[in-house]
Amino acid sequence: MCYDDGILQAYLDGELDESEKEMVKTHLDTCAKCKNALDELKDLDEFAKEKLAIDFNPSMEFLKKRYKYFMIRKGAENMIKKYGKAVAAFAGVLLVFSAVLVSPVRDAMADFLGVFRMSRIEAVKITPGDIEKIRQRLNEGGIKEIDLEQFGKFRSIGGGFEEIKPEEVESAAEKVDFDFRPFGELDGYKLAFVGVEKPQKIEITPDVEGINRLIMAFGGEKTLPEEMDGKTFVIRTTGTVRQTFVSEEERANFKSFAITQVGAPEIQVPEGVDLNAVREAMLELPLLPENIRQQLSGIENWQATIPIPVDAEHSKVEDITVKGKPALLVKNRWGDNTFNYAILWTDNQTIFALDGSLPLEEMLKIAESLR
Repeated sequence: MCYDDGILQAYLDGELDESEKEMVKTHLDTCAKCKNALDELKDLDEFAKEKLAIDFNPSMEFLKKRYKYFMIRKGAENMIKKYGKAVAAFAGVLLVFSAVLVSPVRDAMADFLGVFRMSRIEAVKITPGDIEKIRQRLNEGGIKEIDLEQFGKFRSIGGGFEEIKPEEVESAAEKVDFDFRPFGELDGYKLAFVGVEKPQKIEITPDVEGINRLIMAFGGEKTLPEEMDGKTFVIRTTGTVRQTFVSEEERANFKSFAITQVGAPEIQVPEGVDLNAVREAMLELPLLPENIRQQLSGIENWQATIPIPVDAEHSKVEDITVKGKPALLVKNRWGDNTFNYAILWTDNQTIFALDGSLPLEEMLKIAESLR
């Protein structure tokens, strides 16, 4: 039985205890498939550090982790492998900005700031044709590297990662700002790892002139409103907790899965910014492939929805229900007969993600059993 990416990533990050690390190391010595998967994870981490890192490392580290949690792993790897890192970086940045600027939901109004909270999810499928179009348009414009500093100024406060002993999982609730639900042992599985990404404040001040210059250079007619220039959007994350569970069976039947809980992030929008105008400009970006444009514009409740990017070439997405709530089922094929599944849903102001390579029936049973 091969290890899933969650365990391999934990091994790579030094998050396993000595006995578990030795088990994985022994397996890697004899399994070419897992060794190749580990090498790909190393390459992906190096790419993230090299291409997504600018002066403020904590904020980029935060975006990198969100990218890991919500951009289904194999889809990201295949996109990078097949189309190149510059194109994958642009696709990732494009969807990060779409999530930040296009999809908040109104929750309350302060005296000078609109306060929004994002609490719904919907898959946005990215096809090989979409990536090819992005690559062609970037090449036509002579753009070979993507630098976030082209889009504005960024600053982060707080954040940081902390590992917690499994027997102290309940203490994670004190380190995040959402209603974290600790899970100890689940039927046949023991809790092996708990990691916490602490709450963080991210300030984004768009360089409207620079962004609009890029839009017009590619033939775009709709630009960002001038009143956005110099104004700061504030994103407050409420934290993330990831729990990895491993089977209590013999090594030959080793199985694992992970449960990630993310508190709904909050966005503060400066007074006087017309979000409808911002959305129109984003949807009319010349570099945005028509397939992605149609999916984003077709989201009925766009003010309440976070677009989740999924590689359509290697993944299939289905709408299902978990405990009576709408959910996404993402199926990723590894080779000919092996699947990795991810189930995502929201409950109040918490986003849940269950991922692993267990049989689908077992994954669904676990999702339904979570209180």
